[in-house]
Amino acid sequence: MLLVPFFGSLIRNVYLSRFSLCMYILLRSRIPLIESLGLVKDMIRFFPLQQALDAICEDILRGIYLHKSMSKFKIFDKRMVSMVRVAEESNKIDMIFRNLKDQYNADIEQKTEILGSILEPVLIIFIGMFVGLILVSSYIL
Repeated sequence: MLLVPFFGSLIRNVYLSRFSLCMYILLRSRIPLIESLGLVKDMIRFFPLQQALDAICEDILRGIYLHKSMSKFKIFDKRMVSMVRVAEESNKIDMIFRNLKDQYNADIEQKTEILGSILEPVLIIFIGMFVGLILVSSYIL
């Protein structure tokens, strides 16, 4: 699903938005980072993200920074990795996840509006053809 050009990035953004929201809530509640990652892994049922979070937890336990561990996986884009890096340096990781959530939600809204504006004329044409087919078949009988 992630390889489909328009829908893949939309699906990825939806799951990254969920990830950012969950991380913001958990970190804001003063839950440690490792526990937060484990809880998010259990909350979000998306295999690429779960697989990445497993490896990230192991890397953090070995002492690797979160942003370095996240950069190993394609599911996390460069924007997220660089913002997490800044958050780790400034110790504001919960606020960065809130900002990321807002950015991903704005991207999702924009993409769904574009999708709706594209699908609306297609549906009108399809319904018109269906009604025309019914009219032609009723005249023939």
